[in-house]
Amino acid sequence: MESIKVKFNDLYPSKDGTQIVFNLLRDMFEEELQNLFDNRDGILELSWRVFNKRRSRNANAYHWALCGKLAYKLKSTPQAVHKELILQGSTLDIRDGVAQYVIYPDTYEPKDTEYIKMYSEMYLDTKKGKKRHLVYLIYKESHEMDSREFAELLENTIEACKRQGIETLPQEELNRMLERWKPK
Repeated sequence: MESIKVKFNDLYPSKDGTQIVFNLLRDMFEEELQNLFDNRDGILELSWRVFNKRRSRNANAYHWALCGKLAYKLKSTPQAVHKELILQGSTLDIRDGVAQYVIYPDTYEPKDTEYIKMYSEMYLDTKKGKKRHLVYLIYKESHEMDSREFAELLENTIEACKRQGIETLPQEELNRMLERWKPK
């Protein structure tokens, strides 16, 4: 996520054209922007991110069908397989360029619904002395993934199925499905 702090007067044209986004905002929402600036001591922080298409319903359904087949083969549940595939991937929850994490005492047992994986340990001072704590990285849940991230999850799911001898779609059919939404 990129961000920049600007003053209302900064929204007017610049010689190099870098203010074009702000100019469009100013032209479309001048009154609303002025109210925002007035209510925040004249400074407003704007944030933006790169837009990636959402994953397709077909890809999502295919992923869950494969999770069901893997679960049957591994004597598990589709939800447990899905979570493990996410934690094996590299889709960390990153905000403002920082990987999100939580710190728990070493006695903590993560819940089935938490998409976290132990990363490291640390010792924190407590009233009873130094206590061991574990640092867990937070991973994105699949409904928060964009098309690029979900494509990576789907590819990992397919590879896991192949390792277990589970039949997957022919590569040509899979390519057609992915090409409809996967970023180039």
